[in-house]
Amino acid sequence: MKMLRASVALHNGIAVVSLSGQIDRMASAELDSFLREVHTPHIVVDMAGITYLDGSGLAVLCDIADEVAALGGSLSLARLYGPSAQALRDLDEECPFAVFGTITRAVKTSARHRAGQGKATRPDVAVPA
Repeated sequence: MKMLRASVALHNGIAVVSLSGQIDRMASAELDSFLREVHTPHIVVDMAGITYLDGSGLAVLCDIADEVAALGGSLSLARLYGPSAQALRDLDEECPFAVFGTITRAVKTSARHRAGQGKATRPDVAVPA
């Protein structure tokens, strides 16, 4: 089984969290802990390296998105492909995150939200089929 790997970098005051590996029930707790250590109100999660995502991983992303939204921030997903995109399409609940095709678009939208010029929670692109 591939382990979950995560790193964070700041882009114009927006935390970009790059993930790779699998997010299953075992890795979900690790993802939750990692995202809670990101101390910026606007987070973009780069999902391009994720090879598997189950409901527990989506639940973590939804929970964190709810929490940062309640504090006036945003959590957005970028570069969501393949099985991860399918898992999101299969999700029965609404989560307050937007899905973007590129990191650049996600960061720009989050920066506008941070500046009070819009909401980052509006989906920019449809989840790829």
